[in-house]
Amino acid sequence: MKMPKKKAQTFEEKLAKLAEIVDKVEDPSTSLDAAIALHNEGVALAKECGEALQEYEEQVVLLQKEADGFLTEGAFE
Repeated sequence: MKMPKKKAQTFEEKLAKLAEIVDKVEDPSTSLDAAIALHNEGVALAKECGEALQEYEEQVVLLQKEADGFLTEGAFE
């Protein structure tokens, strides 16, 4: 029997999970072992979010209005 494929998380879902991890790590009742595991999960998620932001940034094109009224494309920086 095939297991259904896990749906890829959206950027927003990853950010929400990252915030959840931060809350758990900051909770004094979280054990050290759990905090280390959560930290590692958070680092991986932060890396994925950073890579996604880099890809999004490359896709964004900035339109600038020139003095003559025409629009030109430029890189988003």
